[in-house]
Amino acid sequence: MRVAVTGATGLIGSELIKELRNRIEVRGLTRGEDTDILYHTDYSMESLASIFESVDVVVHLAAIRGQGTDYRHFIENAILTENVLKASIRANVDKVIYMSSIAVYSDVNRVPWVEDQLVNPQTFYGLSKITGEYLCELYSRKGMDYTIFRCGIVLGITNNNRMTDIFIQRAAEQKTITVKGKSRAKRDFIYLKDVVRALVWEIFFDHNKNQVYNLGSNSAYTNLEVAKEINHVFENDGNLVYLDNCSEGLVDSRMDSSKLKRAGFKLKYDLSSALADIRRERENK
Repeated sequence: MRVAVTGATGLIGSELIKELRNRIEVRGLTRGEDTDILYHTDYSMESLASIFESVDVVVHLAAIRGQGTDYRHFIENAILTENVLKASIRANVDKVIYMSSIAVYSDVNRVPWVEDQLVNPQTFYGLSKITGEYLCELYSRKGMDYTIFRCGIVLGITNNNRMTDIFIQRAAEQKTITVKGKSRAKRDFIYLKDVVRALVWEIFFDHNKNQVYNLGSNSAYTNLEVAKEINHVFENDGNLVYLDNCSEGLVDSRMDSSKLKRAGFKLKYDLSSALADIRRERENK
C-alpha cells in the first residue's frame, strides 16, 4: 500500500508520518525541501498528480488556519482541496481522507452536534472546511471515494502558543496558570494520538464509502477545567489564578462522535491520560 499525506510537516501530519513510515510506503507532501519521504510540492494539480502516481490513499491535512478578517485569507484551502481531488482522480487514487473541522458547526442550541444536521459555520476558516467537504462529495461522482473527519480541538505538543500549550508549559515549570474570562463554554478536545489512530484505522480498513464522521472525545471541558487538570497531572495543583471579571468570548463547542464509535473506532485517551502521556513525552525528550 502507498499513502500520500498533504501537510506532512504539520502537527497531525508529522505524527502520522512517524506512525506509517515503518509499515507502508508513505509520501509526505511539503512546501519545503525533499527528503527520503518528503516530496516538495507547490500544491498545483500537476505537481500533486505526479506525486500521487501509484498511490492508494491520500490523506489531505494541509490547510491555512486562523481567524482571518475575510474569506480571501482562506480561499486557498478550497483551491488546494480541489487540486488534491482532481489530482487524485487523474492518478486513480482509491480514496481521499479529508480532515475537516468542528468549525463547520455553530448552533449552540443543538449541541452536541451530529453529522446529519445542517451546518452553519461562523468563521471563514469553518466556511473553507465545509467547502472542502462539498468538493469531496462533488468529485466522488467521478469515481473517487472519500472519508471526512470533522475534528475537535487537537491536544498535543506544539509551538503555536495556543492556550493549552501555554498552560502545559507553565504547569511543567511549576508556574502559575492564569485563566481569563468566566469559563462557562465547554469545548471538545481530542488527543493528537487518537486523531492519528483514527486516520490509520481509516487507511487500513475498508469501511462504508463516502462517510462523514465527527472525530471528538465525546467529552467537553471549560478552560478552567482544562487548566485544573493540567495542573493536577503536572503536580502543580493550586498554582492558578482565575480572572472571571470578563467574558471569555467563547460558546459551547461539542460534537457527538458516537457514529464513529459504532463504525468500530474507539478512543484510547481521555483528557487525563492524554495529559499524562504529554508529560511523559516532554520528560523523555
